[in-house]
Amino acid sequence: NEFGEITNIDPITGNPTSDIYYYGQYDPDGSGDSPSYTLDGHMVKVQDITTIYVDLPERFYSFAGGAAPEAPYLKSEMISIGSLKVEVLNPDGAKSKEDVRFNYMLPSTMPQIDKVNPNSGSVAGGTVVTITGSGFKEDYIEVYFGSEKSESVEYINATLIRATVPDYPYALPAGQDFLDVPVMVLNYDGGAAVEEPGFTYRIPGSNPVITSITPNNGSSAGNDRVVIRGLDFRRTADMSEEGLPKVYFNGQEAEVEWPAIDATTITESLTVITPPSLTSGVAEVILVNHDSGTCIYRGFTYIMSRPSINSVMPGRIDRKGNVNVQINGSGFRVGNLENLFSSAVEKVDRHVSSAVYETVYAEDVIETIAAFGDYDTGDKRMIDTVLGPMYAEIGDLRFDCTITGGASAQVNVRISLASDSTHSTIRRYRMDGDVKTFDSMAEANIPIGSSHLFIINHNMDLNKPDTYDEGILVETTPSSVTITRRIAHFADVQYDGTQLTVKAPPTDRLGLRNLYVINDDGGKVSKEITIMSPDSNPVITSIDPKNKGRKIDGNNIVDYVPENQDEYSEVFTFVPLDGGAFLTISGSDFRRNVKVYLDDKPLEILSKSINDDQLVVKVPPGKETDLEKDLRIVVVNEDGGTYDSSMLSKPHYIRYQTQESNPVIEAIIPNKSSSRGSNYIAIYGNNFRAGVKVFIEGVEAVTTRDANKPSEILSVLVPTGLTPGSKTVQVQNPDFGFAEVRNGLTIISTPEITAVYNDRNEEINPLVLSVEGGEKIRLEGIQFMEGLRVIFGGTLKAKSELAEGESGIEGLNINNAEMVIIGGTIAADAKLQPGGSILCTTPKLNIGQTSIIVINSDGGISNKVEGVYQKPVPDTPRGIKVEAVDGDTLKLEWDKVEDVSYYELYAAVSENGKSVSGGFQYLGSIVPVEISPTRLRYYLDGLMPSTWYNIRIRSVNLFGASSFSTSTGYTKTLDEKKVTYYQDETEYEGGLQQRDSVAVNGMVLTYTLGEKSAASSVGAKVDLNQPGYASALKKVVRISFGLLQKYPGSKLSISDRDIELSMNLSNLDVDEVSKVEKSLRSDADMRVILDRSSGPEGDQIRIRLPRGYRIITNPFGINLNMQVQNTATRIKSFNGNTALVLSYSGSNKNLYPGGIYIAYYDKEAEKIQIMNTSDLNGKVRSWISETGEYVLIGKMVK
Repeated sequence: NEFGEITNIDPITGNPTSDIYYYGQYDPDGSGDSPSYTLDGHMVKVQDITTIYVDLPERFYSFAGGAAPEAPYLKSEMISIGSLKVEVLNPDGAKSKEDVRFNYMLPSTMPQIDKVNPNSGSVAGGTVVTITGSGFKEDYIEVYFGSEKSESVEYINATLIRATVPDYPYALPAGQDFLDVPVMVLNYDGGAAVEEPGFTYRIPGSNPVITSITPNNGSSAGNDRVVIRGLDFRRTADMSEEGLPKVYFNGQEAEVEWPAIDATTITESLTVITPPSLTSGVAEVILVNHDSGTCIYRGFTYIMSRPSINSVMPGRIDRKGNVNVQINGSGFRVGNLENLFSSAVEKVDRHVSSAVYETVYAEDVIETIAAFGDYDTGDKRMIDTVLGPMYAEIGDLRFDCTITGGASAQVNVRISLASDSTHSTIRRYRMDGDVKTFDSMAEANIPIGSSHLFIINHNMDLNKPDTYDEGILVETTPSSVTITRRIAHFADVQYDGTQLTVKAPPTDRLGLRNLYVINDDGGKVSKEITIMSPDSNPVITSIDPKNKGRKIDGNNIVDYVPENQDEYSEVFTFVPLDGGAFLTISGSDFRRNVKVYLDDKPLEILSKSINDDQLVVKVPPGKETDLEKDLRIVVVNEDGGTYDSSMLSKPHYIRYQTQESNPVIEAIIPNKSSSRGSNYIAIYGNNFRAGVKVFIEGVEAVTTRDANKPSEILSVLVPTGLTPGSKTVQVQNPDFGFAEVRNGLTIISTPEITAVYNDRNEEINPLVLSVEGGEKIRLEGIQFMEGLRVIFGGTLKAKSELAEGESGIEGLNINNAEMVIIGGTIAADAKLQPGGSILCTTPKLNIGQTSIIVINSDGGISNKVEGVYQKPVPDTPRGIKVEAVDGDTLKLEWDKVEDVSYYELYAAVSENGKSVSGGFQYLGSIVPVEISPTRLRYYLDGLMPSTWYNIRIRSVNLFGASSFSTSTGYTKTLDEKKVTYYQDETEYEGGLQQRDSVAVNGMVLTYTLGEKSAASSVGAKVDLNQPGYASALKKVVRISFGLLQKYPGSKLSISDRDIELSMNLSNLDVDEVSKVEKSLRSDADMRVILDRSSGPEGDQIRIRLPRGYRIITNPFGINLNMQVQNTATRIKSFNGNTALVLSYSGSNKNLYPGGIYIAYYDKEAEKIQIMNTSDLNGKVRSWISETGEYVLIGKMVK
């Protein structure tokens, strides 16, 4: 019991026995720290007179205590470490005398035996057994069968050794033909593992012999069927399966089949299924009959495959996985991997609805192991199930292991999220139709020594978008569990092991890593790949041409018919083995520097669309070994974005085919065609077969054989949409006979003008351009090329219709017609923009009809856009802002319009801010002030207080008026008038207007002189000879009283076409000025008026003109008014003389030999006064003081 008392004595009867021992729990220190344990008194076993087995304890025990009937008890002492003498004491007191020593050690290793196979053999020895377990150490390892040491021990690994059974040198116990002995494995440090009984020695009743094994080699993966021939192969008389001979290959038991035609218990041949072997080379084949008749044969060789990798396509793989990866090489095996899925059912593509695909089981689609991770990438870990801990975290997953049923049974492996503190097993899901449904737990009970391949779907099981299946391989031994993540969930071995297609799993690290292919026989190879995180997502939607399809019904390949595409499971493009075929790949996101491969062969990219959605590639020559292979088109962007043609809903493959015919192309007429026209060309040659096809730069063209010479002439409709440039023309017969002419056809661009815009991005429709030219316009359209020319005013004419001597710029139009552009003006600055439009400046042309034509550098001629050249009216004012600044004034601001003479203001007036029936009324014509290079300002005064005004404006120049601006909406003036005029801090200073301003009101122009002009050292110059002022007949120059008083000596020059009036400001300071009250002077000015509306006075001048004189220019008025507030006073004369200069044409001088003079019409006296006039050669000058009507006259006689 717990006090060390004896509680059981065996035997409890009085029967004679040599065994008297203690059996029970023993605690050496009672309730102390040392643990209790089972003490088995069977420590000594006498096998026979020559052999004793001793189970060596760590303590010696002896009885102590009182005499019976009180219970005696045990005492113990630890066995000392070191060399101990061994003595045998028989019951009769005889004692051994030899000095035999035993080295008692404290080992650090704890080996364990799980199985000995085979576990019986002849007493003659020679049987090679395989011992599986754990904790075996290679150096100085020893194996004992009973008392006999094996002389041949082969260390395989820590869990597997092979040993040759020594012969049993002693006689068996009387009456026995067998003897059970323990098997012990002893490590260098004394650590020992004992299996008892471990091996049975037998006296065989048969003497089997193996003479041959056919075939004499097989895969290290096993599962090969071989025939063993020889003599004396026996089975038990009951013909049971258990009584069959046992056959071992390197210690692994093979499956044995007795010959079906042999009903006896002895045969000379057996069929066996080889077991797998961890090593390659010559194997020990041991046959053991049921009576332990044994033989050994060394004529069978295990061969481990030696796979090799030549290329991996693509070599740059998206970290999200689910990418088809083609591995080219040799030695890839279709493995026997059923055992990987025997512990739990594993499914792939569980994210795909069951309505689309039936359930796909992993064991049906994984033919070998392709691993994208290892120890270096952190994707592989080993769990020591002896020392622990019993879990490992790899990336975002945790793996927990539990040994169940003892070390020889199984290990339970559960997968959970590393971030889950509860370590709950991951629930796996599948899509049933559109419903996410529970499928299974990520858990398996794996027999020790076997493996399991989990499938985790990142999308369904881990809720990660855009990532899907990952395989996770779990390998077990008696002492460890090794976990490898990043296993391909699809692996298809093809073409006699030279090609392996796998689906890459998702990975969590970017950069270089090794991709491993691991055959089921242990053959292994690796190749470096790169994991990337691409920004691009290329997609293939179609590959043309298509010429074959695999029927869903029947699985046979037939000619492709587009209308029957739903009947095909796969589509094909058969190409000649000599190469040269063109393929057009349509899709999206084909980036710059994209590469295209045929499996792993790079393809020449002939063209790439500017929209990244189409590639034209050329197929290279193939090899004989490529025939009948289904080859993928693979698109790989520079950032690792990948797509291949097997991922299409109907996978598309390329197949090489041998050709029989040899067509020849002799000529192509014409050898150029427009890019967008549906035009025909003729191909001349020979050996064109029925069903012939023509491809232009890889695009199939509609082809018809000539009715009279079908094998020599083809009529070909050039496909539209080909890019300009030289193209290869190919002819392909149905038997893949092939001919091509590089640069055989030149595609000419077909530019088209679709719209014309001005520099404000407004479409000019209809096309109206200014005769002045200089307008910046933008031509929108298609297929404009570098080196283009833009021609204004040219005409198009067919080359065949040119008159003799007529010439121009030659080109080709959309209908393949040779055209000539005759006449016109080429824009000097036409330039192609990055977006494909054209910017140019219009040339100066005459009024009338015009056109715009574009001709590209390759001769492609555009359509002709018709328009007109006319005098340019100004643009419509924009950006109008209105602000009420006084009871009678609104401040208006708007964007400046170029080439404007003046602006017209219109207003709708309302008392309540609502629309009125009267509409907009003309207010006047004005010239606003520039407040910036792009903005104008005008103060609209004279309005009614507390009244609503809705304003619109239009621009006017010599050629007409623009359309009206958008109305501003109603703005209310202030309730009362605060100042006589609105003062602006930028316009007025000290009550004086600083800048000159102009206002046009109908036919009247008012020019207000500012202080900056009056203060100028050169005097104020008022130039009324502006195009914008030409329509005004009455022009008023207004000078404030403030300027007269401040700058009396300043000069003032007023010019208007042929009139120039010069004076000092003091000439305006007349007597009437001094009589104006000081309080009114701030709102008073003098006004010099030039009036060209002659009216009645003009008629009087003509009537009273002296005989012999003729009027040279129309009469005009020079008047002077004083304006005080709203009162105007006409002033009859200036304060002193002013100079009046009139210009005339020099050619008129000869017409008037009597001279040219300035005349004044005295209205009161009703007579003409001829002034003293100086002739200044084209001009005449007089000094005047009177205001009134003046005229230039000439005297016709001297």
